[in-house]
Amino acid sequence: MNWEDLKVLLALTRHGSTRMAAAKLGVSNTTVSRRLDDLEEQIGGKLFDRTPEGFKVTALAEKLLPTVKHVEDLLIDAERSVAGVDATMEGTIRVNVHATPQTGHILTALGEFSRKYPQIKLDIFGSESMPDLSRREADFSVRGLRSGTRPPKDVVGSKLGRLSFSTYVHKDLLAESKKSGKKLTFLRASDELIKEHQIDKKIDGFDRYIENYLNAEHTVRSIPLSAAAVRAKLGASLLPCYVFSNDKTVVRPADANIMLWGHIWLMHHKDLRQSARIRALFSHLRKLEENWPKGWDNTLQSDA
Repeated sequence: MNWEDLKVLLALTRHGSTRMAAAKLGVSNTTVSRRLDDLEEQIGGKLFDRTPEGFKVTALAEKLLPTVKHVEDLLIDAERSVAGVDATMEGTIRVNVHATPQTGHILTALGEFSRKYPQIKLDIFGSESMPDLSRREADFSVRGLRSGTRPPKDVVGSKLGRLSFSTYVHKDLLAESKKSGKKLTFLRASDELIKEHQIDKKIDGFDRYIENYLNAEHTVRSIPLSAAAVRAKLGASLLPCYVFSNDKTVVRPADANIMLWGHIWLMHHKDLRQSARIRALFSHLRKLEENWPKGWDNTLQSDA
């Protein structure tokens, strides 16, 4: 059996659709479908049932998966072992950052790093969810973690700065709401984002806007889209303070609290500690802590 075909089996099992599996593997939907057909032909049986909810594993797939996952773990361990003892200042580092419109200072620091170490190639990609560093979904990650939580035990991490959330709305929409006496229209994130950010009614220090947010009439499925929707006067939303730190058209309602949500962390898997290029990037980005943007912790514009 071809390992590339078996990777399709794993991706479809984990993500449930050819589109998401293709995105994870960096190939086309057609390639995923073709490799699945090839694998099923080799095995002589059906691995997935195609349902309206997505791909569901069959009994045959369930029987095959433990062996395939074991092989994957062995290959990942081997890759980490080799990468972890790499003493050369060249090669590629896959860097994951949160998919937001306000990562300019992080990208600036990465630009400085690339000029300092021109033999090191950076593969930078954004995502809403945290990559699995143990499975080499990224070599290095710059992500927010909720207060009271730490990186997994097999991950080396260092805090960069605080990260706060509050409610934001376009100032014209807020003025219209005050004038008419009508409630603000709210936008909420997808269930996946709400779960990942651990946003619920139990958050200490939060205010009445959480109820409106969780029961909003519109759903916008990413932070960049939510920020654009707020600017477009589609509604109000709970968002990180840094998103609007320099935007005078968007304001925070006067009675909306600011919640310290957590911190931004630098992270990489512990097995990469001996990699010269990983150590160099970790050391370089830690300097960001000295001049962490105030807007990530609080808003800079006046309340409405």
